[in-house]
Amino acid sequence: MITKIGDYQGPYGKYENGRIEASTDISLETIIKEGADKFIEKGALPLCEKLWDLNIFTLESEGYHDRSYVVLDTLSPENLRIFERLKNKNPENYVVGNGPYHYPKFGEDGKFVFYDGIEMPTALADAFQMQDITRGFRTVQEFLLKDCDCYKQIPNPNYKEPPPMPNIEDYPTEQEYEKAFLEHCKMSGFGNPNRHPTIEVFDETKVEKPIEEYLKEHNIDLSLWNKEEKRIYHSHFYLDRHNKYLEHVHKQKAQEREIRGSGL
Repeated sequence: MITKIGDYQGPYGKYENGRIEASTDISLETIIKEGADKFIEKGALPLCEKLWDLNIFTLESEGYHDRSYVVLDTLSPENLRIFERLKNKNPENYVVGNGPYHYPKFGEDGKFVFYDGIEMPTALADAFQMQDITRGFRTVQEFLLKDCDCYKQIPNPNYKEPPPMPNIEDYPTEQEYEKAFLEHCKMSGFGNPNRHPTIEVFDETKVEKPIEEYLKEHNIDLSLWNKEEKRIYHSHFYLDRHNKYLEHVHKQKAQEREIRGSGL
């Protein structure tokens, strides 16, 4: 049984009457507010919650017989280095790749935490550090480009026409067909930013009024706009998590100054 979690834009599962009911576009905010135990398998939930506390979002979890996994969302540079170290030390628990079934949705660099059992220990997250959120906001430029038509189209210098959908009858082995199929998915899927011959880029000349007016026109709470960071947060849920990270950094620096001052 697979449960999609976090802010992954795809199908999700929700426990209803002892079975999974399909739903779509459920954010981590909604999952936590409605009760994570409605969405996440019992054995994976403690580990997911520990990761969430570190602002490490998750994309999917599965508990299947005696093999479980959680897929990690974007990691900070420091946590990425930690993951690589863990992967080299414990390759059976920390895995990079297309996933256990070679499904290409997470790409070749999908990051999995595996466990041989249903009850995933929270110790699997012990080495990771608190990080800033990697989703739940967008830049002011992204907002102006996507929502306010402040863009222009230019040729995509990285465009490459995707290969046609392969026909299994054209391949001598199943392995060769699978390879061709994965390449087709990789090149034509929504995860490939170069699947179109043109791209939209921000055009400052089309910004005709102050950002505050654009935000009001789109019914966006001005308190979600951080002028210094040039970010617009999706909700106070994500803004609070960002502020939690800033508080962590502040305390960490204060502790470092205290240690230096004590001469230790």
